[in-house]
Amino acid sequence: MSEMTRRMRVRTAGVPLLATGAIVLLATGRLAAQEPTVRAYLEPAEVEVGDSFRLVVEIAGAGEVEALVHRWRFFPCRYASPPRPDRTLPFATEIRAPPAGEASGSVVFSCSSVAWRAGSFVLGPFGVTADGRRLESEAVTLVATLPDPGAVSVRARLDRTEVRVGDEFKLVVDVTPAHIAPWPDLPPDTWGFAATGSREGVDGSMSFGFVATAPGTHEVGPVVFKVGDDVIRTEPVTLVVVGDPPAIEARAFLNTGQTWVGSDVVLVVEAEAMELDADPVLPDMSAFAEPPRARGGGRGSSGGDRYTVHRDYRIRVVSAGEYEIGPVQVTAGGRTALTEPLKLVVGEAPPPAPVESPKDLRATATAEQRRVYVGEPVIVTYRVLARDNRSGFEGWEVEEDDTLVLPAHDDFQHRRIRSRGRWRERVSLEGRLYRVASEHHVMFSPVEAGETAIRPAELMLQVNQRRESDYGWETNRAERQGTWTPVTLTTDPIPIEVVPLPAEGRPASFRGHVGRLAVVSRVDRTHMQTGDTLTVRVEISSVGEDVVPPDPEIRFPTGFEVIEPEVVPDAPAVGEGFALTHFYSYRLVARQEGGFRIPAVEVSWFDPEKESYGTAGSEPFDITVAGGPREGGG
Repeated sequence: MSEMTRRMRVRTAGVPLLATGAIVLLATGRLAAQEPTVRAYLEPAEVEVGDSFRLVVEIAGAGEVEALVHRWRFFPCRYASPPRPDRTLPFATEIRAPPAGEASGSVVFSCSSVAWRAGSFVLGPFGVTADGRRLESEAVTLVATLPDPGAVSVRARLDRTEVRVGDEFKLVVDVTPAHIAPWPDLPPDTWGFAATGSREGVDGSMSFGFVATAPGTHEVGPVVFKVGDDVIRTEPVTLVVVGDPPAIEARAFLNTGQTWVGSDVVLVVEAEAMELDADPVLPDMSAFAEPPRARGGGRGSSGGDRYTVHRDYRIRVVSAGEYEIGPVQVTAGGRTALTEPLKLVVGEAPPPAPVESPKDLRATATAEQRRVYVGEPVIVTYRVLARDNRSGFEGWEVEEDDTLVLPAHDDFQHRRIRSRGRWRERVSLEGRLYRVASEHHVMFSPVEAGETAIRPAELMLQVNQRRESDYGWETNRAERQGTWTPVTLTTDPIPIEVVPLPAEGRPASFRGHVGRLAVVSRVDRTHMQTGDTLTVRVEISSVGEDVVPPDPEIRFPTGFEVIEPEVVPDAPAVGEGFALTHFYSYRLVARQEGGFRIPAVEVSWFDPEKESYGTAGSEPFDITVAGGPREGGG
């Protein structure tokens, strides 16, 4: 054994088979180092199903190797004989001495396994920490083929060929040879007579569980598999279902019987069934509420062979009074049931804010800058922050669909712009961690100079009082939703210093735009006859995707009838450095003969960074209009 090998000690940990970031830890001595490299390869890279292959990760030129990390999407192999019962992938480790004339050796990790299904599989990439540096290999591809695709066969069978409505049955598919273990591209279609249940699979066999829902004689299958380039289908099997569909039981629940104007209530519709034939038909609630919003649903077991399916709705109430909701119509298995009506009392005013501490829920408004020129946009971000203690917002939940109410401003123009942040991120405020529950962006443009402020805004939202521990599982699903209560939060004002635009150097074409502009104009012809139409196209681009460029001012020559332009706003800009372009298409009908000039389009702006004005202009165009053809031609 070489001196280098004796100095190096390696300790490996088992790596989970399907880990997304498994790590092999190494304790090593120092080697003579050069520039470290890592590569991964397969021996061989193409195998037949049932053959073994070897995965190798080699680190060369490293003085010390600290860790090996693999991230593969799927590892399509069994373990080398004998199989490992703890389902870990054993890596063998080898330290290779340097070749003659080289100063550094290599560390090799390898794993021998058996391909058990056909296909092309990506392994890696493999990350390595060596000499304190992070390295990554290329991914490798294993191609596993079938010795004889035509030898693969599948057969479907039922564990019971006759069942009653409501009974469970299984479709079992046997695969030969067993080690191929394909999975169906298309599961069996049983819509209309059976509801899908469980799936199970072992080598050479898989089963699909169903619950019979409609009487009659039905075909189950085929089940479709893809093996290599071949498509294999099972023969359909016959199932006889006897008995009448049971009468369905349907129920409706509200999460609360009393609420307030502006709040949300939760309506849950539940039926004893595997699935519904259609969505429940809700009663008209327009007298006191906005249209219901579907908020999901699901299916679960209610004990034994009984199943329930539910649909959840959120309803925002807008009028005070006592109201009746229902009945709700539910259809399943070809049968229809009506729920009992529900009572709801709606008060005028909400109770005191349910948040236990004002610091648990905050509304913030932040401006990108506090000192701007007249007309220079200020982007303000409004956020609702919910207290985050890793186990939820102290038992509360905040509705994302909040409403931002902006105050009137005489000294600002404003418009809402698209969200530019990341919702649900976590932020620290005054030493506490919060989750961003919602976010809005507004662009304010000051219209006059002086000391001013962006006034407080209101954020109206719903807060949920759900505390799962307060309800036993015997409580209905709607009550477990808790109570949604309206809350209004107010932001702080934002002081803004607005600086006047300088008079020196201001171009005659300046019309108040702050931020760089570019302009291009085009015509579709320069020679025409009276009665013909000339198209003039003007493109004005601005910096900043939320900054709208000004409309062009063009003095078209007399002798043309000008039709109102077609405008395409907010298009992505083409020029480098610009974000937004407005396109203007003017149609000019020639009414006189002669020579005319379409003037250049000039736009000016003020650049707040350079604190100077700029101007851009397009080219003018000379147009010649000849007399039109005489009456009757010739």
